[in-house]
Amino acid sequence: MERFLWYAFVFFLPFSTVWILREVFVEGEKWQYASFGIYAAEVVLLALAVFSVASNRWKGVFRRGVSIIRSPFPVLFLLFVLWAFLSVLWADDPLIALQTSLVFFLGFLTFLFARSGKFSTRKTMMVFVAALAVHAAIGIGQFAMQYSPEVTFLGMPERVPQEPGVSVLKNDSGRWLRAYGGMAHPNVFAGAVSVAMVFALILFVTEKRRVYRSVFLIAGALFAFALVLSFSRAAWLGMVLVLGFLVFLSWQKPREWRKRPFLFFGVVFLASAVCALLVQENVFPRFSQETIAVEGSISDRSTYLEQARRMIAEHTLLGVGAGNFTVETSRAHWKENSYIALFQPAHNAPLLLWAELGLIGLLLAGMLFVALVRRGISSRQLFLLAALFAILPAALLDHWLVASHFGILLVSLLAGMVSRKDV
Repeated sequence: MERFLWYAFVFFLPFSTVWILREVFVEGEKWQYASFGIYAAEVVLLALAVFSVASNRWKGVFRRGVSIIRSPFPVLFLLFVLWAFLSVLWADDPLIALQTSLVFFLGFLTFLFARSGKFSTRKTMMVFVAALAVHAAIGIGQFAMQYSPEVTFLGMPERVPQEPGVSVLKNDSGRWLRAYGGMAHPNVFAGAVSVAMVFALILFVTEKRRVYRSVFLIAGALFAFALVLSFSRAAWLGMVLVLGFLVFLSWQKPREWRKRPFLFFGVVFLASAVCALLVQENVFPRFSQETIAVEGSISDRSTYLEQARRMIAEHTLLGVGAGNFTVETSRAHWKENSYIALFQPAHNAPLLLWAELGLIGLLLAGMLFVALVRRGISSRQLFLLAALFAILPAALLDHWLVASHFGILLVSLLAGMVSRKDV
């Protein structure tokens, strides 16, 4: 039952099926970062935790607790979560701080199960690849039809490129809907696809059965198409860096082992090139200074970073409280004709953590990251570490990894897999 619940959790993790528990509206506009819900994956995770405690009884739970204390990874993560809960005491909106801290706690549970659970890392990767294959197919269909229908049980609202608030590309031929998959934003979708692509590579390289290798190769091509159609520059950069790193690693292996990674790289590159040529009128302008200026992505990010800088200067040690970045910016910068969707978290995960949880929270998160990198190198889990690095550009150029349910749980899952003793 534990294994079944774990793999169910991993499969449902990328899906946005959610029970909304609290919605906040400001002058008729939904305040996304103050609203709260519990996702289907989190329900399964809590069921797994309850079942695990009940089946192991108190002695088993005590032994696991002792084993946690002996390792720096869970201790650092737990201290980070406790610090987030403590920030409720000085946050301007304690309820938002509490909501965010609860998500961090769910991330801690994910980390523990991924690190110490009686589950196969290989099967975990297979389940995640299968889930993202569904999302990739949905995303390709969305771009092809330039329409995303409402699918309530998957948490997918209707999206058309003509509506404001929908993430699109703008050029002389009009507005083009970017691939969302079943997720909240194309950048989130692209980050998840990047991780799934690295998983597919690992599975392809280590698989002995030819039929299964073919399946993973097809999945890699599917992910390559989806990644191009997400038009996420951070994800593109992440995959270029990761693939370069993996090519270097491949040359360190025996000659007979090199063939498989390079076959995978070749298929991914070919699929990406074909897709890019098919939609070249949308791909190449993504790197144009004129297009970037019109989009406002650089100017908006600069604004958020400046807000973070001021917040850090005023609340250096303690921060403003978990999840309270938009609370502070909306309070300080609200003007006539403003609307709440203009106020977003800083698009840089380290600075966002510093602003919300202070220098103490940033140091705890930084020490955990450094410990994970050292563990990945010392235990030679470099390919799994590459999956974590695939979303590193997103951590520096976006906020979803530490400001959304999915981002927090995905990072926690990867951290647990990298720190695991057995693979």
